[in-house]
Amino acid sequence: MRFEFTILETKENGTVLRVSDSELADQVDDFLTEECDAPYTIWFEETFVEFYFGAMKLLRLRDIIEHFENKT
Repeated sequence: MRFEFTILETKENGTVLRVSDSELADQVDDFLTEECDAPYTIWFEETFVEFYFGAMKLLRLRDIIEHFENKT
């Protein structure tokens, strides 16, 4: 099964990671809490979960995504 990550950059929220699977989003949340020193806010929608990172560098966010893509 392929999970979808989408990276958004907005003026209002900075860098946003959208995860299309709630179970994977829970794993991402656990990873960010336990392994990373990255402040974020989480927002739940019916079909996706968004993680708001503010001014986090995209390179660091891509490293986080690669961590999960390499697990599948």
